[in-house]
Amino acid sequence: MPKHVYEVRPRKDHRGATLISDALPFGALWYGEPNAISTAINYAKFYSRSHDAVIRVYDLTGNVIDTHEHTGDFKDWQVLRSCFLASLKSRQDYLKINKDMEDAAKSNGITLPPPLLP
Repeated sequence: MPKHVYEVRPRKDHRGATLISDALPFGALWYGEPNAISTAINYAKFYSRSHDAVIRVYDLTGNVIDTHEHTGDFKDWQVLRSCFLASLKSRQDYLKINKDMEDAAKSNGITLPPPLLP
């Protein structure tokens, strides 16, 4: 199974970070909150839950400043999704990421149970 490759790059306008990968449905996602880089890394790890992945974090000059290797070890959807959603800081982040996860599951023919969160 091929390895997913992700790039997390800060935006030149200093308004968050962009997660880029051919593995993503639209090619890129933009994160605008203060913890945008860690949110992008967590999303890439979640999205690659059944694939090996490498996540490279770049600085504004294009140098790799951090690399994360992720081993795809599929976990129970309900537990994984609930843990990830619990780590989000705002309700808006929760709603957006939860919808992204539901869409990804649906496109793979998987029906998710409701999250364990209230």
